[in-house]
Amino acid sequence: MKLARVEILLSYAGDDGMLLRSALRSKIADAFVIAGTGLGSVSSAMFDAIKEARESKIPVVISTRVPTGRVFTLSATKGSALELQKIGCVLADNLNPQKARVLLMLALTKTKDPNDLQKYFYY
Repeated sequence: MKLARVEILLSYAGDDGMLLRSALRSKIADAFVIAGTGLGSVSSAMFDAIKEARESKIPVVISTRVPTGRVFTLSATKGSALELQKIGCVLADNLNPQKARVLLMLALTKTKDPNDLQKYFYY
């Protein structure tokens, strides 16, 4: 069985989403894990790039780059975990980006549906 190619991209203040858009154009990956800032948030421009990925049915998991952080849906601002979840992103809960990547690779052997994928990330 061949596992999906899943790339990790780091989001940061001022991120314009260029790397994700470039990866989408090149079709280099089957799915993405985004390492967001605290609580899993991303910049507005990165949110737009992630939305493009989701409109193309590319699975996207949102993790956090905070060492002991967790992805929470506490805010409803553009780029927040809640808004990312609304466009079909999967939230990694307490998994760091590397662990989320491995779990996503395995989960994609069963489904690409975001609702079904989300079940793998919640215990």
